[in-house]
Amino acid sequence: MDIPTRRIEPGAFYRLSEVYRTPGAPGLLPFGKTWVAERVSSGQLPVRKVGRATLVRGEDLLKQLEA
Repeated sequence: MDIPTRRIEPGAFYRLSEVYRTPGAPGLLPFGKTWVAERVSSGQLPVRKVGRATLVRGEDLLKQLEA
């Protein structure tokens, strides 16, 4: 099965649930059980809150993926 992937743009902001979107289940991955949630809670990955949405900057997310 070939799953299409998206490119992370460094200057863009991403809702954390959208980062883990899959074709069959958009945004259904439990955020609290991911390595991203661990990095957010420890302060390694800065977030911005806009209303109820939690956003991460693409540049910061790419740094975590490279580490």
